[in-house]
Amino acid sequence: MIAIQGVSWRRRRAVDFRPVQGAVAADSLGNALAGLAGSIPNGVRSTTVSLTEITGVAARPVGVVFGLGLVALAFFPKLLALVLAIPGPVIAAYVTVMIATLFVLGMRMVISDGLDHRKSLIVGFYFWFGAGCQYGVIFPEYTANFAGGMLNSGLTAGGLAALLLNGLLELTGPRRRKIESEVSFRLL
Repeated sequence: MIAIQGVSWRRRRAVDFRPVQGAVAADSLGNALAGLAGSIPNGVRSTTVSLTEITGVAARPVGVVFGLGLVALAFFPKLLALVLAIPGPVIAAYVTVMIATLFVLGMRMVISDGLDHRKSLIVGFYFWFGAGCQYGVIFPEYTANFAGGMLNSGLTAGGLAALLLNGLLELTGPRRRKIESEVSFRLL
């Protein structure tokens, strides 16, 4: 949600966290309902951020038409067959461009507030630990079976590493400074 806000506006604006909170709540509720129904949880798809960045189209009606097109794919198997007939190399190129664009947008978000030594360490360690676990090059005899193979996903492994490293640096870092000031109220 933060990324889509960044690419949707023509001029740079401050992030509005109300939609972000709403999106997290809606995603959590959807996952809880899917779990109660015995179904697989849904996931947030970030390809719309890449598509918006590449095309420059962020209009809500375009999103509605795209959603209706996806619904049409579910009810018209001939349309789905047409999409499935796209050659593998074309799909691979599409996915590569989407992931590369998403990576650049993510790095832009990371460095937007400035890149200090702490943020550099967390992002660098998160990225390489996730990639290393994904491809089985970081102690595969220990990480492959940890928690039922949870660290086989680079996203999960990197996310956990970022949370743990951020918590460790927060606990071992200097205390925050206090600011004391007087507050005065005027009645009109």
